[in-house]
Amino acid sequence: MDQKVYYLSKVDFLSDLSAEDLAELAHNFKWQEYPKGAEIISQGQECHMFYLLTEGKAEALLSKKGQGSISVSRFEPGDTFGETSLVTGKPSPNLVRCLENCKVLALDSEHFSHMLIRWPKLYQHFTEKLSRILNQVNSGLWEARHKEYLRSALQLTQYEYKFYGVWGSPKTTREVETRLKDLSETTDHVLIVGERGTGRQMIAWFLHKQRFDDSAPFVVVDGRLFDQQWGNARFGDNTQPENSSPQGANLLEIAEGGTLLIRDINLISRSSQLNLAKAIHQISAVTVIGSLQAGTESELASELLNCMTQTFNVSPLRDRKRDIPFIAQGVLEKLAQQNNRATPVLSQQAIKLLLSHNYRQGNVTELIRVIERAFFLADGAVIGLEHVFFGPAAAQLGGTFNLLSWNWVRKLLKDSELVLWSQRIVSGAFITMLSCLLLAPTAVLTKNFFVLVWGLWWPALVIISPFLGRIWCTVCPFSFIMETVQKRLHLNRPVPDLLKKYDYLIVTLLFLLIFWAEDFTRMRFHPSYTAVLLIIIQAAAIIVGIVFTRHTWCRHLCPLGGFVGMASVGGLLEVRSDASYCLNKCTSYECYKGTAKLSGCPMFQHAPFVDNNLDCKFCFH
Repeated sequence: MDQKVYYLSKVDFLSDLSAEDLAELAHNFKWQEYPKGAEIISQGQECHMFYLLTEGKAEALLSKKGQGSISVSRFEPGDTFGETSLVTGKPSPNLVRCLENCKVLALDSEHFSHMLIRWPKLYQHFTEKLSRILNQVNSGLWEARHKEYLRSALQLTQYEYKFYGVWGSPKTTREVETRLKDLSETTDHVLIVGERGTGRQMIAWFLHKQRFDDSAPFVVVDGRLFDQQWGNARFGDNTQPENSSPQGANLLEIAEGGTLLIRDINLISRSSQLNLAKAIHQISAVTVIGSLQAGTESELASELLNCMTQTFNVSPLRDRKRDIPFIAQGVLEKLAQQNNRATPVLSQQAIKLLLSHNYRQGNVTELIRVIERAFFLADGAVIGLEHVFFGPAAAQLGGTFNLLSWNWVRKLLKDSELVLWSQRIVSGAFITMLSCLLLAPTAVLTKNFFVLVWGLWWPALVIISPFLGRIWCTVCPFSFIMETVQKRLHLNRPVPDLLKKYDYLIVTLLFLLIFWAEDFTRMRFHPSYTAVLLIIIQAAAIIVGIVFTRHTWCRHLCPLGGFVGMASVGGLLEVRSDASYCLNKCTSYECYKGTAKLSGCPMFQHAPFVDNNLDCKFCFH
């Protein structure tokens, strides 16, 4: 295993992965050995694998009729091969033969796909690697094969399943579909103008589908990387003779018979824009679609702008908010079909929240991300306020120190039952105290408990919370006893929208009611009255826990929790997620949904969006 991790760490495109990620990845690789002259991959092979050569040398050969076998490339220790067939899904175009005794690490197609899903940033590395491989292929002998390889690499950016094809209200849908139909009846090149995230690529994709059949290529390139990837090496220079075809035509030939989409086309250098315009005039069997943001049209060279004879303007989502409910529900329907689930509906409060947001961060793309997340967070038939999370992930502000960097703290919280036993001990003391206050109000122990409640516990909440946050909620007996009953008896009903909307008023009124009852009954001087108050609070917590899902009492009703939450907003102790892990690697949403052994966040929180202590009760799950 150590050898696997070592060799994987030497692979360039895996260098960004952490040691833990490499160790996880290494479990799926298998050792294989081949003698000199043996074939690691056969030409035309249907079963594909990804290989890392660790010892020996090998070469890739391609057999052509009348030409024998021609060496395409050679592999040294540390080189990888086999990814082209895995990406295209087609039989292996060449064979790989050992020049020496070879030892390789092999990854099957299932785990290769899992690797790309698990670490999405590897897509870009594979695209770049495939481009480098293709650039090494002899452009004269293998032009057709070169074109096929490169087209496959570029189409890695084509995520058809993300194009939901939902435009908005019936009126907006008619307008978009009519415009697409009109454009599909021409062969004109198109400029799509709109803010980032407004669905420009989706429009280009559906226009492509209407103009061409399913076999036509849809190639996407990024204007920000255009000069780096397709500069003079692909678009020639101005010293070429007048009668020569510009090298830039190669890019258009790759998309020949289909569509070439250039995102942020205005970011291409002026010289490349001129060469692109020249290539467009010379090759007519391809549709070029450029996308850019409104107001940047002036950055395009007039020669290239004149090539784009049609313009499609896309409005930002904040200017057409009537479309939001239709887009949201349409995305939910598509997700339900993809995941074999009944289509959930959005509650009225959730719709109001969606309508109140300005979507300046990502327009329709931002809305889709929110809806996708809500779909996977919600298990029931209704998506409510608690499933809708907006904005960027919580960021660390100021100087912080991660207590979990101390192994003994991490082990204490994660592996031991420290929290559970703390809850049991505090709950046991709470039950004992209630018994004494009710059954023996004049006993010495009772008086000690009585002094503890009014003289120490209550002031301690005020003092400790600003420093240690909601640490009291970690061991709160009301919560622990409620949860114990809830595990055995619960109706699991959703939280009413009215309660979610006005919970702050209810908590404030209950807190004031406790103050009034304390003063009116002179509770500080009557142990039995104090016991009755604590029993009422506990009974209310249990009833709410039985009726409603999760810790509804703690989140929306508990007056003590509301007070502690407000006092702990600026607390020194806080629980925060590793947002980069949550947003890039997590696909199960276990922090919210839970697992077979552990329930999800009792306070309806999604870890990467927790940015204060107000609604985090430090359960340490």
